[in-house]
Amino acid sequence: MIKRFNPDFSLSISHELAYMRETPEGGYVAQGDYATLFSELEVVKAERDALERQLSMSEAKCKGYFSDAAAALVRCDALAVENAALKSISIKLFNLGYLHGHEFTVEGYFVDVHRNDLCTYHDDVVAEIIEDENETPATSAALAAIEARGVEKFADFLDSPIDGQHCYQNEVGLARHFASTLREAK
Repeated sequence: MIKRFNPDFSLSISHELAYMRETPEGGYVAQGDYATLFSELEVVKAERDALERQLSMSEAKCKGYFSDAAAALVRCDALAVENAALKSISIKLFNLGYLHGHEFTVEGYFVDVHRNDLCTYHDDVVAEIIEDENETPATSAALAAIEARGVEKFADFLDSPIDGQHCYQNEVGLARHFASTLREAK
């Protein structure tokens, strides 16, 4: 504990000539006490500056991580949408290629094959394609997450105050529940 001077202005006519009294603890402040305080202050300032530098570096790293994660999420969403589009296009491509390729074969090499048999075969292949393409759980989960985020954004919009009041609390709860069921359905 540092002892401080307590000037006694009541004994002096001028403030420049104020007399110094002993502190209640019994002593005056030594010059070395001030030197110790200033050196401790410099150490604390240096530690504070080092912590501020570490904090700013950590913030920069976190911003980089968040931007990388956001970019990866955008790429993932784009891939899921493309995959869903490819699923729907593959049947159309098969139909176009199959029907176009067999327009001339019935009259040419495969005279003995009946048109109904070709249509039945075609329907069987299309059913197999649909069955194979329905087994994409990662794409289904990604699309469900995209839909759920859209519903949550709508819920956030409804939850924002209008004229200082929250008007749609029931609808917000329903929207959030629907978003969670979308995620669970996968």
